[in-house]
Amino acid sequence: LIYFVQLTDTPFAISLQGSSGSGRTSLMTAMRHHLCAKEDDPYFGVWLSAWQFALLKDSSQTQIGILQGIVNQLASLTKANSSQVARCRALISSVFAVNQNEPQLATTANVEALKNKEPESAHNKAAASAAIPDADLKAVELNWSQAHDHHQPIADDEPINLDNVPNWDAVVAAVENGANSAAINPDREKERAATLQVPVNDQGTIAVDGSEVHGDITQLRAELSALVEEILSYTPQKRGLLFFLDDFDLLSSELAVDLLVLLKNLVALPHCVLMVAINYDTVVRGLVKKWGLSTDHALPERYFRSFFDRLVQLSFKMPRYSAGIRDFIAHMANEIGIFSEEELMDNEMAQKLYATLEVCVAATTDHNVRKIKNLLNAMSLILITNEMQYATEQVNLNAWDKVLLAAVVGLQFNCPALFNLMANHPDFLHWDEEFAAKEYLPQLNAKTREVLSRQINGELNGWKEVVARVALSHNLPVGQSCQLLSLLDTLARTLVEHYRFGAAEVLGPLFAMAQLTHVKGAALQDMPLSSL
Repeated sequence: LIYFVQLTDTPFAISLQGSSGSGRTSLMTAMRHHLCAKEDDPYFGVWLSAWQFALLKDSSQTQIGILQGIVNQLASLTKANSSQVARCRALISSVFAVNQNEPQLATTANVEALKNKEPESAHNKAAASAAIPDADLKAVELNWSQAHDHHQPIADDEPINLDNVPNWDAVVAAVENGANSAAINPDREKERAATLQVPVNDQGTIAVDGSEVHGDITQLRAELSALVEEILSYTPQKRGLLFFLDDFDLLSSELAVDLLVLLKNLVALPHCVLMVAINYDTVVRGLVKKWGLSTDHALPERYFRSFFDRLVQLSFKMPRYSAGIRDFIAHMANEIGIFSEEELMDNEMAQKLYATLEVCVAATTDHNVRKIKNLLNAMSLILITNEMQYATEQVNLNAWDKVLLAAVVGLQFNCPALFNLMANHPDFLHWDEEFAAKEYLPQLNAKTREVLSRQINGELNGWKEVVARVALSHNLPVGQSCQLLSLLDTLARTLVEHYRFGAAEVLGPLFAMAQLTHVKGAALQDMPLSSL
């Protein structure tokens, strides 16, 4: 990707596809480090977390905040008091009308039309609907703020009978007062302009270098492009700007689409490369909502793909599996001190420990980096608690106990139902049809049994069938069922190869320790108040 970005023509947009925790933010951080961190690197970096700008804000405020955030970062790359920066800020305010109070829906002409009860007037309809929220114009006793909050536009071809509206004078008065209160207050606008870093003239109107600023999206794009050119003119050694747009999938899907379209139109400029952490599925869900489609719509896939391809020129899918995942798990395990130095002295034994640990962790995290960190953090807490809080009755764990503990904690995260079942009945190697009947587990149909048997390359009987039926009872997908079977198969082989005791004696204490991060209501009720 680093090599590709330096070769590509601009403007160019790249989407990073991957589940939450797959490493998209880490990848963008690495890209920024290699391409933007040092003075002699080829690009300036602009980093924005969309989620932060969306907190406690509606869609319009979020879009305004992100654009202001971009301009603020660009301002730091050019000379102080740049008039180009001022024009960009002013245009953002002008385009989104952030420097005005409540919209002035009623003018003097509107009020006169209302007084004369002229339903054929379009201005009349707009003013009337601003004052009265109901489309049939029945409600009337509203002040201006209520009228604006409940504003429901009336279609131009919709008939209006103003003679049926009671207290008509009160309606006209509300509209007239609203029109007057919506007028620009220069002093108030100057205060707001200072907060937004927007220049205004003495009348409270947006102005740069004494000239009023009015414009649209096209003009704002042109001004942003001019600002980019200005920045690069001061630093000719730079090739352009690299925009990192993170956390789009944490927004509502509709807002994510709106932001992507906005930034594509405004920031996809010459010398600029956009890297956006957003999934194609998020865009599809957003378009379904924006286009008013039902969840079971029959619109062909090509319509969504065509829309997405207009916004993004390259989709990069985060790799599901990494050749270095064992090294990463080993690094994390060493960092939090899962194994002691003595346990790792034998290199061959250390390799076996890490290999089995990888299998146990991968089976319950699907190689998701964030899930791996969460699992190992939980293990660290459990081990610390075992060493400190219960020093007098500490469970002495050897290296293989810790590997099995990783599997137990992973099971707790991946399938709580199976975790609970094993916590109560840890001798899973003896689970059979009778045990499944006592637990009221549903039977597997022939097709599911065939698919699972093919996936695990063996017969689905004994404890394996019970595990599959637990997964079925909780509607787990086939892939997750196979991961659970693989995990318990690793547990079974580890017990046979490294222990002389049965599964209940080995796993029982480990499940008890793992309850620290998995407290059930029943266990809580039985706990003495002093312990709590």
